[in-house]
Formats: sequence, structure tokens, C-alpha cells
Amino acid sequence: MEKPAAAAAPCVSGLWHGWDTKAGACVPVERLVDCAAAGACCPPCRMLQGVVDHLRPGWLSGGDDSDSGARAIVIKRRERWLFNSNMALLGGTEAFRLVEGGGSSCAGRPVAELQLYQSITDDEKLLALDYALDPFERLLFGETLDIAPDSGADDAFARAAKWLGHCVANHESCARVPGGSGGAPFMPSRLLRIDGTASSTGTSTAQAASGTVTLVETAAAAAVPYVALSYCWGPYTADIRTTVAANLREHMHGIAVAALPRTVQDAILVAARLGVSYIWVDALCIVQDDAADWTREAATMVDVYAHSHFTISAKGPDSCHQGFLGPQLFGAPEWQRPVPVDAVPSAVISGGGARPNQKIMVRDGRVDHADSAARRFALDTRGWCLQETVLPRRRLVYDGCEMSWHCLERALCECGHLDEDVSLAGGEEGGDTQQRLFRSVADRQVANLLRTDDGQRKTVAADSDYHYQWTDMVTQYSRRFLTNSGDKLVAISGLAKTFGRAIEAGKGERGSSESGQVVAVLPGKVVTVPSPPMAVPEGGAGDYVAGMWRRSLVASLAWVVDLHALQATGRRAHARHGGYCAPSWSWASVDGPVMFNLLEMAVSQTQWSDADYIGCDVVVREVACLPADAANVHGALRGGHIVATGPVVAVELAVVPMTYEGKGKGDRDTDLDDFLRLGGVGGRCPCRVRTEGMQSFSVLLDVEQPQHVGYDRRGCWFEGRCLCGDGDGEACRYDRNSRYACLRLLSYRAEARIPGGPEYEVVLFLVLRRVLDESSPLSDVNVDTYERIGLGTWATHYSRQKPFTLFSHGQSKTIRLI
Repeated sequence: MEKPAAAAAPCVSGLWHGWDTKAGACVPVERLVDCAAAGACCPPCRMLQGVVDHLRPGWLSGGDDSDSGARAIVIKRRERWLFNSNMALLGGTEAFRLVEGGGSSCAGRPVAELQLYQSITDDEKLLALDYALDPFERLLFGETLDIAPDSGADDAFARAAKWLGHCVANHESCARVPGGSGGAPFMPSRLLRIDGTASSTGTSTAQAASGTVTLVETAAAAAVPYVALSYCWGPYTADIRTTVAANLREHMHGIAVAALPRTVQDAILVAARLGVSYIWVDALCIVQDDAADWTREAATMVDVYAHSHFTISAKGPDSCHQGFLGPQLFGAPEWQRPVPVDAVPSAVISGGGARPNQKIMVRDGRVDHADSAARRFALDTRGWCLQETVLPRRRLVYDGCEMSWHCLERALCECGHLDEDVSLAGGEEGGDTQQRLFRSVADRQVANLLRTDDGQRKTVAADSDYHYQWTDMVTQYSRRFLTNSGDKLVAISGLAKTFGRAIEAGKGERGSSESGQVVAVLPGKVVTVPSPPMAVPEGGAGDYVAGMWRRSLVASLAWVVDLHALQATGRRAHARHGGYCAPSWSWASVDGPVMFNLLEMAVSQTQWSDADYIGCDVVVREVACLPADAANVHGALRGGHIVATGPVVAVELAVVPMTYEGKGKGDRDTDLDDFLRLGGVGGRCPCRVRTEGMQSFSVLLDVEQPQHVGYDRRGCWFEGRCLCGDGDGEACRYDRNSRYACLRLLSYRAEARIPGGPEYEVVLFLVLRRVLDESSPLSDVNVDTYERIGLGTWATHYSRQKPFTLFSHGQSKTIRLI
């Protein structure tokens, strides 16, 4: 939408001048009152008067017993990626602040957060998304549907059917279904057929519950469209009706819908009302007490969701006994209500023209943008459910607040905060990285990237795209929970398999020009370094190794536990898995949130120049993983190792007290690890490594260890000399039998940005502990064997421009990491 017409013909009140700037426009109420008295208000101001008078009668004239303090109205344009409102009423006995960051009070007065929207019909919304890509930025007032008060009502089913029908009729990408084995359409081994009353198009919830479903095997049947259900079982799983060996035949003769959990009943009703007669539900379509059947069917689950006609995502509640159809929070009359105004002027609506029965909607509260809002819902906290979010080509989402739709070309919701064209997500390399960072997995770019049947997608998707998307997805996955933490690699194996297919399919399109290791993905630049081929011993995995990819293995080794996310995900601590899950160098070896962008974070402290250097200090000569099941190289592991050559230095390691005041508070050197260490609840005690020359450096351990340096010796680890001995350093003599070492991994160097300034340097290195040299059946290389225990990051910016000397006396060695 262009700037309101009032800007071309100046508004007497001045209220609309500058509304589209970042700061917005703030005008004293007197101006609006004066122009109204003079009969000179522009149409937008007359509309605004009607809105304010409806919200707080008498506020404009001061008739609400407000004090004589300054009262003003602020108009501000909506901002991309921030779901903020755009109007604030400041002053009076109660202030209205409708702009982002208003807080809970204004000048000591209570603040009510409200939002203004222009109404739009379902047809108008779909038309706008098809012909006005990303209209969000051009709107002063956001667009909204009249949110259905109840997701189980006829009007809600009609809306969902319209979304589905529009996608089927108009979205070419969503219409293409990748073939199964041999090119034949994929079908799950078993489906539930919706029978009798439950399949009637006008069925109510009660009528559906009186019907039946029948478990059918599809081996000899023709392919049919089916719905898949993504949901949380929740507690009291013993009360959930499942298919087991004892009742398998019984279920093939029919199951009373009323005997099923409420969430499954609701899903059956949705499928039937939207014209689909088959549904896949894990609890009923997999024989739960048959290990062989469960393993076989779990391996195909990725295809079950990818090939579904659409998938129902029941984000809430967290128990399948409660169901997901019912009253919607955002549809409640007290949350959304129409404001009667004479007319909504064309200057403040999209398209520049008024529509019949146009109205302004007012809503209480605030809706966060999708990434933060998702954390409130149980489905988005479960590790197994990630692939159910990424892989379906169409998803109909119920979260108790509103309904939303996600497909390969569009994302939209009832209230309008999610509306977006996503058909070009994951496009050409070198795009706006900052914008990409704002997109969550649910925004569909991963699903688009993995559509291997799309020739254009394969052409533009470089290996670096897959590395970026994979590590971004793993970062989000690591913040989710698993009932059995040892399933870390198993629960993501379907996605790994799909990524593998897409990478392999793209190789032919891209040719063989891409070689070497991807070591960094920076804004507008992907950094690769030459690398010799890695040996893959017989019996080991190929491109996929322990949750990583060989093409970007070195960059992926630079993961670190994200302490800032520990508190956000509800974890107060984390640990390594009780049994074997993955090699120590893999992110899957720890139960906790991880992040991979440390080098990118450090480089962001300076502006990238083509003269800058990013290098790989280690050469991976051999990598191998032993799958627990030889038929599934993407699943559980029973062993694995890396053989690498690079700068190695022997070190001591210590966990020291949190506070050091030997040189005055805050006077010790700091580096990037200190920022990372201070995340979570209370942070962690500093961990330091030091060389024989007593020079020490901060590191972050993968799993917290008990403090083992006394308070009286803490200064010695920061000063580089003994402060607690007899002057000869006897008390702090270096332990030549230490089992710890550091391996230099990646380096970044930038020339001085100002004449005479310092060179900027960043170094990432692994912290290792030597273990018994147990020979691996995958290798006959006789080298020292280590396990990873942490990561160190050093940057000039964080270290007062001191030179980095950790590896000054190190030597190049070949070692094995297990």
C-alpha cells in the first residue's frame, strides 16, 4: 500500500505525518480535537476518532477524569518479522500502548495492549496471497479473518476446506508427489478407513463418535489419499487404545470411534469433513508390541508424512485424551470485537479501495511471532515430531488459539500474523541471511529444499544450502525433548534420509564443480577450503556420519552446548547419554541444546572483506560410523571414529571458582566463551586450559564438571604465573602426565580496518581427553585416541588484542577421535 492519501494532502492534525517511519508519528490529542471541532479532519482521522471513542469514551475530550498531563496518539507502521501493533494512546488515567515493547506501564500508568486490524474475507485473503506477494509490509493495519470461535463448528470446517481446496487447485509445487520405491506411489502399510456415520460430510462431533474405523492393509490396494495425524500421546499412555498383536485381527474388523482417544476422534472428524476417507495414526497403524513391525514402520514414517494428502498437527493440548477441536482463544468475543466506524478510508487499507461491510477489529493481548509462540505448544517440544512438521507438503494446524495452514507455497492463519509466500524459501545462495535467520523450520524452507522432484530447486541448491539448513534444523531439534534421550539419532533419521536423497539428487544437476570442505556460511558468501578425500572404511557410513555430513564435517565439529537455551527449554542441566548414542565429537552425544554458528558470530564483529582469511587447520583423513542396523545407516550407532591431522598441544584443564578478584573486578581477559558460559541459570564456573608455559585460555565443556581448583589458586590460572607458591611456582607445577589436549580446528584473520589498528583473529579448537587406545575394527591406524569434552573459541575482539599463543609450541599430529 502506498503512503496514505493524507500525506499528499497534509492532515490538519499532523497525526499521519511520518507514520511509515520507524519511529512513527506522535501528535498531542489537542490537535485531533481541534481539527474535529473545525470540521477539518481527514478520513483517517475521523476513523481514528471513532475507534478511540469506542475503546475509551471521553478519553479524547478528557471527560474520563484523566489528569491534565500531556495526552498523545502515536501511529506507527507495522514492522516485518515483529508482530506488533501500530497505535498508542499515551496519557490519561489509563494509557493504551499498541506498539511493540510498550511494557506493562507508561509514565507510571497501567497499559492495555491492543491491536487494530482491518477485516477481510477468506476469498480476499487467498486472492491477496496469490496476487500481492507479502502484502504484510504495505499495511498500516493488519488484515484478519473473523476468527472462528470454535474449531469444531461448521464455519471452521468450511474455512479449512477452502484452504485445502485452494491449495489443491492452484499450487503446482504441492500437487507434485514424489514416487515411492520403483516410482510407484507410496502407501503406508496400514491405514484406518473411516466408515459409516463418521464419513458423512455434515457429521458433528457426536455423530462421528458413533461411527467406526477399520484397520486395512494396503499391500494389494490401489493408492488412495490419506490424512496423517501429528500429535502428543501425553501421560497415561496405558489408557490409549493401540494396535497390538493380540487385537490386530479385531481392529481389521472395525474399531468404535468412541473407544479412541479424543484427539484421534477429532482427527477422524476433520478428515471426513474435508472429504478424505483414510487416516494414518501411529498408535493404531503400527503394531506397538511387535519390535520388528515397529522398526520397519518407524523407518517409513518419514514417507508417511511426506506423502500424506495433508497432515493434521494437533499442537495442543499435551494429552490425546483431551482433543483439539473446541473453543479458540483468539476467536473469543472478548478477544476480538468489531469497532463501529462510519467508514474505513481507502488511505489506510490495502489495495487503496474500500470494500463493502469493511470494519476495524480490536483485539486484546499480543501474539508473538511464530518462532517464539511455537514454544508454548507441546507438539513443538517433542523430538519425534520435528519431521512431522517439516516433511508434509500440506499441514492444517490446531493450537487452541486459531487454525493455520502451511504448505509448500503459502503459510497463513486466521489472525493474519503468519501470512506469507514461502514458495521461494531456500532460494539462491547468497540471499539475505538475516532474513533467513528469522525463518523457523515451520516456515517451510526445508521442505522446499528437499523437494527433489523440483528441477529448479535442485539447480539452485548448493551443498552449502544443505549444510546451513541442516545445522539450523539440528539446532532447533536439540531444543526438543525425547522420552529416551538415546534416540537422538533415531528420531531424526527420517529427515537425515530425506536430506541424503536431496543431496544425491542435486549432485548431477550441480556437476562436480563443488569440492572441498564447507567451513563457514556468511552473509552473501560460502567459504570452502580444499580437502583431500576422506577414507570411508568398509562397513562405515558414507556421506552421513553421526548426525553430520562429510561435505561440511569440520564446520559441524565446531558445535557447542548453548547454555542460553537451557533455561528456555526448561533444562537446568544436561549430560551425556547413559548408554552409547554417538561418538563424542557428534552433537548427538549430549542431551542438551547446541549451536553451530560460533565462527559466524565472531566474524560478525567485523565486516567481511575478500581479503579476509578463513582456513581449516585440521585435515580429516578418515571417518566411519558403525550403524546398529546395517540396513539403516541414518539411525542408531554402535561405534564411530575420525582420524584427523592438525595442530595439537598438550594442556592441563581446570574448573575454577566463578569470581576472580586478583586484579580487580572485571580485569581479567575475556573471550567468546565467557559470553556462552554465562547463559542459563547462574551460568557456569570458568573452565580453563593451560600450557606448560602457564598461559591459560577459556573453554566451554560439553558437560559441566565439578570445581577442582581451590579458591586460593584461582588467580594462578588467570595470571599465567603462580600466586600461591613459594615464588618458584612449586604449587602450580605443570602436570606433564595430563591426559588433556587441544586440537586447532578453524581460523579467521582479517586485516586492520583502520590504519595502525590490530589484525582481527578468531580461532576455534577442540578440547580433548586421551582415552585407552582401543583398536577399532574400522581402522588399523596406530595413533593416540581421544574423546571430545569441549570447545574453545578465541577472538581478538574479546581478548584485549592479546596474541593467541595456545598452539605456539604445539605440533602437527595424527590422532583418532571416538
